[in-house]
Amino acid sequence: MPVFRMCLFSEITNRQPCLRLTEVARTRLRQEGDKYRSFWQTLSTVIREERFRGLYSGLTAHLIRQIPNTAVTMVVYESVVYLLTRSRIDADIEHEEDE
Repeated sequence: MPVFRMCLFSEITNRQPCLRLTEVARTRLRQEGDKYRSFWQTLSTVIREERFRGLYSGLTAHLIRQIPNTAVTMVVYESVVYLLTRSRIDADIEHEEDE
């Protein structure tokens, strides 16, 4: 499975539906005015006025920004693991040759 598809699948199925709620509430709470006062009040207001669809508005733009970041993180992680594993194997081989 290509890295891009793996990242997309991971973002959509694992974290985004839950984290999106906090993003929406945080963004709305930053707006000026007295309409949004607390986390739960903000979520209930959004659901009442915009239905559940309002909780996921902007998800596409968020994923477009987040997926490349996740892909880069995964590539760097895999590269570091490979390099560390490779250096450990090389060190073990040198140690065996010395004995």
